[in-house]
Amino acid sequence: MPTIFEAFGFRFFFYSSDGLEPIHVHVDGHGAIGKWWIDRDQWEFHRGFSVRDRSKVERELRSRKQEIVDAWRAHFG
Repeated sequence: MPTIFEAFGFRFFFYSSDGLEPIHVHVDGHGAIGKWWIDRDQWEFHRGFSVRDRSKVERELRSRKQEIVDAWRAHFG
């Protein structure tokens, strides 16, 4: 379960078994969880986020898209 980065008390990561799916990132923290599709620029699901936290997380995901893609490719090849 490689962690890509942490921000605002949230952990941004993927599972080592995720390699057959399109590039995405899981987000976990403050009792909230979610899965964000990188190419679609949208949530597959999210639960427990306040509106404010969800907005902050979405901005962070968009601004660090290339970092996420690079980490995915480094891990999965």
